[in-house]
Amino acid sequence: MLKYFLFFLICLAAFKVQAVNVSISSPDGKLRGEWITEIADTPQKRETGLMNRPFLADNAGMLFDMSDVENPYNIAFWMKNTFIALDILFISADGTVFYIKENAQPLDETLIIPPFPPTSVMEIKGGQTKNKNIKIGDVIHKSNNT
Repeated sequence: MLKYFLFFLICLAAFKVQAVNVSISSPDGKLRGEWITEIADTPQKRETGLMNRPFLADNAGMLFDMSDVENPYNIAFWMKNTFIALDILFISADGTVFYIKENAQPLDETLIIPPFPPTSVMEIKGGQTKNKNIKIGDVIHKSNNT
């Protein structure tokens, strides 16, 4: 497991991928977990996401910046070409998780549509939401990593 995480960090550095540390806490401040997340902040990065990757470490993920999406009412996710089960957290402008899709299944092309437009979306390894007791109403905190 450690070798995959180290490989992930080396890839981030080698490809100059922008990343941030993300922590999630309950509304009363109890820490749920921490992740190193790649940033998907361009149309190409958002479209590709975590597709075609064979592995995702438990403390790694991807944070999609949706703040500049032209029509935020068209935001939807799917698992096309994604080989890893994912938990997908939809986040409002104040950093609150308002919708969670747990264990989105690999290669499933069913659209995952939040009830209203998110400002950001976080993908983490499937099962982490349950393992870390992440709930709707929890809060995302970001800090620069690279």
